[in-house]
Amino acid sequence: MEARIQHQFDAISSLLALRARFASIQDMCQQVLPIVSKALDVERVSIWQFIEAQQAIECKALYFSDTSDIQSGLVLRRESFPTYFEELLSAKILSVDDVYEHRATAEFIDSYMRPNGIVSMLDTLLYTANNQPWGVLCLERVKDQSVEWKNDEKNFAFTAADYMTLELEGFRSKEHIARLAYAQKLESLGRLAGGVAHDFNNLLTVIQGNLQVLEELPAVAADELAPPMVAAAMRATRRGAELTAKLLA
Repeated sequence: MEARIQHQFDAISSLLALRARFASIQDMCQQVLPIVSKALDVERVSIWQFIEAQQAIECKALYFSDTSDIQSGLVLRRESFPTYFEELLSAKILSVDDVYEHRATAEFIDSYMRPNGIVSMLDTLLYTANNQPWGVLCLERVKDQSVEWKNDEKNFAFTAADYMTLELEGFRSKEHIARLAYAQKLESLGRLAGGVAHDFNNLLTVIQGNLQVLEELPAVAADELAPPMVAAAMRATRRGAELTAKLLA
């Protein structure tokens, strides 16, 4: 037990050293999931996100300790596994020592547990800042026999889930700031375009006024080439005025 606890403390130290250094959720998964896997001697560690108003969960990353590979994309739907979703969302942690005996995983046996050789599972909810379920940290053991999840292992899972929740909130904050900055940039560009359009419209008004004066001059009317040129210029200024009006709308 002492060695197991030491592994967990070492893992927490490693996680703290990585705090707020991830470029993306995928980057976080690539670095954090192997640490969690090693700390608890778990062969499969994954992050799932609720989608479609909690009617499904999508695998964002699944780490395999034997190959160090990471896969993603699998979707599990609530209509196919209603008991699992009910059990998961009713508690912060779903501890299953034997997936073949627990009611929450009975729906998964033929389609997921047996094909993947899974015997034990420990799922911990991840939350948003307003305490709404965001997803799941899933730990799966692949052994010849099921193994009971110890209290220290459950506590570590809670700690890892809280750590990831903080990191996920950091990503959402960064995305919000980026969207806000983009919106402010668009607003600034809009004001700039509006100012330019307003000034350009004033110039067009002056040009149109002068063209109208030219049209009425006897010398212009008597010139063979001048009237068509003035008419073309007037059409161009009217077109410019129409485009400016759209910018100012």
